[in-house]
Amino acid sequence: MSWSPLGRPVRVGLFEHDPDAFNCFRVMPRQPCQKPGAEMEIIAMVMKILDWQWEVIDTEQEFDVVNDFGNPLPDGNFSGIMGLLAEDKIDMGGLSMRITPERMKAAHFTFPIRYFQQVYIVKRPPENDFRNFIFATFTTELWMVILSTIIVVSLMRFFCALYWDSRVGTRLNIYTSSVLETFGIILKQRVQDPTAASTMLLEGFLILGMMVITQYYQTSMNSRLTAPPTSKVPFLHQNQLIDLLEKRKTYLTYYVNLTLEGSSEQNANRIDRVLRYNPIVTRSKESDLIREMKKGGVFYSTYDIEFVPQPVSSWDKKQGLTVIRDTTGIVSYVAFGFSISNRKLCQLFNKALLKILPGVPQITLGPGYGTKKPAEDINIQVKRTTLSLKRHLEQLFFIFTVSLAICIVVFIFEISSYKLDKWKKREVYNVTRSASVNYKVFEVKLNIHSNFYQIIQKIGRKNEMPDIEMKDVSAEDASESVQPFPTLNILQVVRDAQQQHGLRHGDYQRYRKYCAAKLERLRKALKFTNQHTCVRKRKAKFVKRWVSEEALKDPQFLLIGIFEAERRWALAMTEKMAMEDDEHKQRKKFSMVNSLRRAVLHATHLESLIINSSKCDAPTKLESQAYAAWMRGMCAFESRDWINASEALKLARNVYEKLADATNNTTLTNLYKAKCREIQPQLRLCEFNCADTPGAVGTMSELMEIRMQIGEGATSVDKLISEMRSSAGGAEVVTIEWGGMKSSVDVEKARAVIQGWRQADGELKQCNSPKEKMALYEKQLSDTRDAIDQISDAIRKKATENSDSTVLQSIKSYLEFLKMNGTASRYLAIIENTKSEKKVKPQDLLRLYDSVIEIYKEVAEVPGAEHDKSLIQAFAAKVEYYRAYRCFYMASSYAALNRHVEASALFERALSRVDQAANDIKKLKSNAYLSEETQEALSDLKTEIGQAKIAARTSRLTQTAGNAANTRDSQQLAKNIDTRPLVDTLDDWRDWQIKDSQREKRSIPVAKIPPTFVPMPNKPIFFDLANFHLMMPSLDDRLAQLQKDLAKSPAKSKASGAKDGQDAEQDKQGLSGMVKGWFWGKK
Repeated sequence: MSWSPLGRPVRVGLFEHDPDAFNCFRVMPRQPCQKPGAEMEIIAMVMKILDWQWEVIDTEQEFDVVNDFGNPLPDGNFSGIMGLLAEDKIDMGGLSMRITPERMKAAHFTFPIRYFQQVYIVKRPPENDFRNFIFATFTTELWMVILSTIIVVSLMRFFCALYWDSRVGTRLNIYTSSVLETFGIILKQRVQDPTAASTMLLEGFLILGMMVITQYYQTSMNSRLTAPPTSKVPFLHQNQLIDLLEKRKTYLTYYVNLTLEGSSEQNANRIDRVLRYNPIVTRSKESDLIREMKKGGVFYSTYDIEFVPQPVSSWDKKQGLTVIRDTTGIVSYVAFGFSISNRKLCQLFNKALLKILPGVPQITLGPGYGTKKPAEDINIQVKRTTLSLKRHLEQLFFIFTVSLAICIVVFIFEISSYKLDKWKKREVYNVTRSASVNYKVFEVKLNIHSNFYQIIQKIGRKNEMPDIEMKDVSAEDASESVQPFPTLNILQVVRDAQQQHGLRHGDYQRYRKYCAAKLERLRKALKFTNQHTCVRKRKAKFVKRWVSEEALKDPQFLLIGIFEAERRWALAMTEKMAMEDDEHKQRKKFSMVNSLRRAVLHATHLESLIINSSKCDAPTKLESQAYAAWMRGMCAFESRDWINASEALKLARNVYEKLADATNNTTLTNLYKAKCREIQPQLRLCEFNCADTPGAVGTMSELMEIRMQIGEGATSVDKLISEMRSSAGGAEVVTIEWGGMKSSVDVEKARAVIQGWRQADGELKQCNSPKEKMALYEKQLSDTRDAIDQISDAIRKKATENSDSTVLQSIKSYLEFLKMNGTASRYLAIIENTKSEKKVKPQDLLRLYDSVIEIYKEVAEVPGAEHDKSLIQAFAAKVEYYRAYRCFYMASSYAALNRHVEASALFERALSRVDQAANDIKKLKSNAYLSEETQEALSDLKTEIGQAKIAARTSRLTQTAGNAANTRDSQQLAKNIDTRPLVDTLDDWRDWQIKDSQREKRSIPVAKIPPTFVPMPNKPIFFDLANFHLMMPSLDDRLAQLQKDLAKSPAKSKASGAKDGQDAEQDKQGLSGMVKGWFWGKK
């Protein structure tokens, strides 16, 4: 009879790792499985030898652990299977893992069953060679030599033509003709004969050189056609791979950013250095990884050396991939892992594992599992060389297209230069002509009309007449006229500074420091620094310099006022964030309000400065007005001065809306509208607080929306909600009935929470979206937790005073019930919100329904709940109700994964759960706790289940028909090409056509000669026993002399005999006895 040393079945945890496991390992060991996976077969054999009770734990279903053997976490634990072993959630890992020193500290490992080594998967060298006959025949250096020769010859012809030939034209035309004639000589075309002897010699040498190069070009093309080259594997071990990575000729790719393990310390350091500038390309899908490998990337991993016996093997011929095993790398041992508390269990498993250890390779290489990769040649000879006119013409067309594009660019440049030169000449002509005409007119009018002296001066100034008196008058006019400033967009300046210096991440302290540094730079650049007046026998007094209208000579002065206000506002926001964690909140709040008042002072001064200045335009004045109004509104808002805050914020919003309508700049329009949206929640909250009754101006839906939009004023919203509830509930006494007794609630916080939960049904009806319901539940649950903490403190105080705390215990239990019920309702609101999204996966809803079911189960365990029979029945019905939903979405998840058998079974189970839940709801129709669970929802769910069930059945039949056709084709193909030896297939039925074999003269393979060698364990020889294998020297001559001495003195012989006996005994003890004598002494 089967037993277990743990007193329960041994939990073997695993997940579906390889496609060679035919999805049947989950039924083991209750039912037999034909191909559960090689490692599961080994475990099943060992368990059968030990006669242990064991069970399979699917970690994907139980713990959501998929494709993760164990990676170190920052807290020192492990993820995946190793994490489950370390936390003792499973007793044994069903998948073998690599043994590392870190993992050995968290788990025990069995004897190694497999041996892994580093492998690299690369693109297989191509077998076809498509020649690039235009450029590939010559090397780059030779092409550069030819180009240099053409340039030198063209320059020589240019100089000869410039100084010796009688040509008409510009130098550019001469050089252009020289280049064209040089190309004509190369192409054996007739060109103009030179007149100088040096040019004739040069052309002769050029023609001779081009003839040699042409013959060499044709010979090289013919030789490359007749002698196909060979393509080599890019590297054979890790050192060569690192060399390629350092030269950036390749790169690494993997599923995650996992550093390649170095085979030595030197290689590890080189890998760390090279990955800094040649990082790993990560891809999550296998198809993307294959695409990267075909681009030239290298995929790295560890692999069983049984499957890759050769250093270079073929990984997948269809996809053209080659695997390279690093024979110089480290060999890793792979074994099963046991939890750290099951050392004895691991030792017993090892004893049984030794019996089947020699046959493990036959299991892993058995039919249906992985096979050995065939060997690959290191040098792959090109089998086919393709020379096609089409590819040749494509290359020529590409070159022609690039040349044509270059010509078009040069042509456009020439046209632009020509037009620019022509326009400059025309401008010079017009200016010269107009100046001369105006100068004559000016002289005539000056002599005749002396009364119009100033007008003539202006005319001369417009035409830039060089008259000293006219320049003086123009300077006086310029001093009298006002030069306007450009438009200053205050909101854009502020928003850019905030986004670039900290407020994108909410760092107000960094923004305040930036504003202070900006002010210092501005004051130094404008030479407008603050002053320190010296007083005798006292410290220098600080005197702030305010920007006045007289000092406003540059637009940069306006930035001083902006950043002064922004610096104070940033300080206020910093103090507001620090106020949340400070016990002395009132002091921080006072400091924050003072900072805001100083910000208002600077903003108001900036507003008056801009409005009173004639240099600023209307948009700048409007922006300063809106900015100052917003700053005043924020100060009043934080001071809880709701009326003034509402007026100021309304003014700022109206001004920004007008600016958004007036401007044509899209960026500014978006900024103004965004600012209006930012002001709206705060303005609405001010309207709520300004009303006579909190519920007169809005509903709970609006309050929840404001609470989600505004983060800084959330405390004000919570206070307003509490006021609404207290005004609705009045001052009545709150009583509860829980645990078989009625109790009145005297604790203020608990009473407010209970009233809030009783009014929550009406408030939830006012909410328009699931997000508003979620916000309401979160606020109510936060208050409930605070009330429970307050009740707990009161209970502890009663316990120290030896007072009766039964009533408080009952109130606490009731609050725990409200918290659990509210948490479940919040999860249901999240489910409703998730269903309203466009893309919803069924598995996203499973965890939410699990949480709801677990919470409803825990409700019955709350102290005092057992006294309310209707509550127990209602929440048991709720559990069955939501189990039906969970079963439906679990079936939908399996259907989405094309596991239609499991999906069909789960749909059937969901139907039965729907019927059960419908019966429970019908029986408890009058139960007050069942308000949200209805028969209509169950009927809709039943309809959805029926539709999904039909779809799953259709998909299953389609898949079955396709699998049957594939199976028939594969069986027919296997019958035609089955060449396995008969010794390896004694357990299989094979249809062997002997007559066909005799007709085709094919031999029947019986066994493979020579047979494959199998490693066998050998008995080790310990070093402690090596002393027994030594040959001692002969002592016969000494023994004869000793006998003579004994005959002469018997007493001495006895003593010496005893001593010799001890020596002999010591000799027999060997090396271990000698070591024992050194440490423990002799008896």
